[in-house]
Amino acid sequence: MKLSIIIPVHNTEPNLLKRCLSSIMANNLSPKEFEIIIIDDNSNSEYFYKYKSIKEKCFNNIIIRQNKKSGVSAARNLGIKISKGKYLTFIDSDDTIPPTFLKTALKKIDIYKLDAAYGEYTEICNNSVGKKGNYKKEYILKRNQIVKFQQAMFNVKNEIFDQPIPFIIGGRIIKKECVPFFDETLSISEDQIWNFDILENTKKIGIFQYSWYNYIRHVNSVGYNSRVNYIEKRIPFWKKLFNRVSVHGNLGYYEIYYSKVSLDIKNAVYYYAKNNNKNTFKNNIHKILEYEDVINYFENYSKFYKLNFKDQIYFYILKKKYVQILYFILNRKD
Repeated sequence: MKLSIIIPVHNTEPNLLKRCLSSIMANNLSPKEFEIIIIDDNSNSEYFYKYKSIKEKCFNNIIIRQNKKSGVSAARNLGIKISKGKYLTFIDSDDTIPPTFLKTALKKIDIYKLDAAYGEYTEICNNSVGKKGNYKKEYILKRNQIVKFQQAMFNVKNEIFDQPIPFIIGGRIIKKECVPFFDETLSISEDQIWNFDILENTKKIGIFQYSWYNYIRHVNSVGYNSRVNYIEKRIPFWKKLFNRVSVHGNLGYYEIYYSKVSLDIKNAVYYYAKNNNKNTFKNNIHKILEYEDVINYFENYSKFYKLNFKDQIYFYILKKKYVQILYFILNRKD
């Protein structure tokens, strides 16, 4: 079998799952070429029976399994374990794919003998639609160049990619032997570690100027708005990322780690400034600066990562705990 399509689902409205499945069928692959694996992650029994009904009435070559563990990573991992395809792709149950994605990506993989094919994606939020990625050209990268793509994914510009690359789990097809399991110990950013590990496992990848995924963003979701205890939640991810870049021991990989930590700290500080009064903001800043991993970051980042001038000033103010100045800067009206 050529392709396995893995869809984790948890209490998704049945009409949204049906929309997702319809977008897959619109790709017009032969049923013999692919399978759809729906992993239900402890949905309410009412929903699960509706999912089974959709499978039985509307679609062939669909496997539906219940996962007794909780969490999207465990659901995806079960899908990886039972998949039979030479290649894998992942779709969230409330998202869709364009009708040209599967055939085009598989054709590119065959032509260039790729381990993975990456596309751009379209973000849809209420009435707003925006293309993400915007690659300047088609890239075929071999092992010694793949680190440049990893850097761009983590906000580090380089001679190949001169702008950061936003990424999600969908919109790519990967050879199964290169696909790692998701880290079930991480509560957030497991997708970023997973993306990093994929690129560690590949020898040749293609990056293409096609939108291969429709990401439906829900502005009121917890993941989109919440920054409560943000740094505390990020630290386990930082540690795992640092362990990975340390294996290589060169500047290009360390830049990935320090760039990511810089961005996470800035995001947390910005959130606290915009959503708290001065006293609460001050308490949160002092808490951030007490974390050992943040202390280590300030002691070492200059050895591996060059901040732009604006960020140098920003982090100097933060490190010195000039909280009132920082609060004023972040809340001023331009």
